[in-house]
Amino acid sequence: MTKYQDRMTKAIWVSTAYVLGGFFTLKHYDAPFLAWLVFFSTIAVLAGVAIAADAVFDSLRELIDHE
Repeated sequence: MTKYQDRMTKAIWVSTAYVLGGFFTLKHYDAPFLAWLVFFSTIAVLAGVAIAADAVFDSLRELIDHE
């Protein structure tokens, strides 16, 4: 496993913990709509960063392997 894959695995675990913990916390405390909006917006940002990082890594890996 590369250093990148190791870091991404940790990021995925932390993101999963955030999603599960946040969902059950907001559900338990009957959070208002704004709290849910912030929660799902944060999830979207985390997913976007992970997808972008993965795309950049794959592009660089192809470039390095091609040369």
